[in-house]
Amino acid sequence: MEIKGHVRQRKNGKWEFSLPLGKNLNGTKRRKTGSGFATKKEAEDALIDAMRVTGQHLTKQTGATLVYDYLQAWIDKSQNDYSVSSIDHFRGYLENHVKPAIGAVKVGDLDVDHLESFYYVLQNNGLSAQTIRHIHNMMSKAFGEMTRRGKLLTNPISQAKAPKLQPVRHNETWTADELEIFLKVAKKSRWYVAFLVAIYTGARRGEVLALRWKDIDFERGMISIVQAISKARKGFEVGRTKTDQSMRQMSVPAKLLNSLTLLRDQQHPQDARTFNRPSDYLVHTHEGNFVGPRNFDREWKKLLKESGLPKIRFQDLRHTHATLLLQSGINVKAVSTRLGHSTTQVTLGTYAHVTPRMEEGIVEVLNGMPLLT
Repeated sequence: MEIKGHVRQRKNGKWEFSLPLGKNLNGTKRRKTGSGFATKKEAEDALIDAMRVTGQHLTKQTGATLVYDYLQAWIDKSQNDYSVSSIDHFRGYLENHVKPAIGAVKVGDLDVDHLESFYYVLQNNGLSAQTIRHIHNMMSKAFGEMTRRGKLLTNPISQAKAPKLQPVRHNETWTADELEIFLKVAKKSRWYVAFLVAIYTGARRGEVLALRWKDIDFERGMISIVQAISKARKGFEVGRTKTDQSMRQMSVPAKLLNSLTLLRDQQHPQDARTFNRPSDYLVHTHEGNFVGPRNFDREWKKLLKESGLPKIRFQDLRHTHATLLLQSGINVKAVSTRLGHSTTQVTLGTYAHVTPRMEEGIVEVLNGMPLLT
């Protein structure tokens, strides 16, 4: 271990240590000190402990690695562990934010002060708290890997505080009546089934477009979400769902099953050949391939304009589905599972604006209860 710090005896006979920690973002030197030790040995032991806490126990080769170089190598090695879009985001965070600020800092010098100063600068430059937390999480995963491999005693990222998320805007939703109006307009679309399924299941766009007829159990009244369309290096591809929790089965009403049965047994006039075999996609091109998200978005925006309804995003059909269920008194856990959320906390955080109305329903029930004597 290469000792960068030093110990010395003060005039009062006590010993102290000093450990240089590189420089702040403004160029000023930083150091950690300790004093009041009775012996030189105590001061040296305290210095070694401080070096371990700050990560300076690393080998000279590892400690000298620059933050930018390490993160770039980690991203390159992680291509099979994350989606294409996630890797693209990681590269953007690294090049646009990490590299200019702390990219030249040595891994052995990186600590909480560096990181929190970095976050503070990003926030002052107008970057959202959510994006800063994404950067924080990326670096935490990267340095967590170094910690797991024994090249770093502690993960400095886990000790730093990322900015708190600000309350997000309420998702725009439609009423049940507005949904009915839209479906009447969308019925002429050859991709009508996609809107129908999204409204009745709350599935994500990529999940809806990846649905096959064999994913529907007409006897049990269930739809299985097992795959999704996501961004690829070139265009889009069908693969696994967003997370393990996203793979799910959900019950659907008879009215949806009846509509799906009619659509399955008929051929749309624009189709070049008969589809609707078990392996076929519910929503497909003339050639039988899945429909790309961009082409589908164009159809959605066209129908939205024709409907004359308040403008919302396609994903807001998912929020509409969840909001209507919660307002009807459906258990949060059941809604969370249906949406494929990782935890109920995600659901509660996303639909916090709905809970006041749910509370009103609770009060009505309590008001109807007899008073205890």
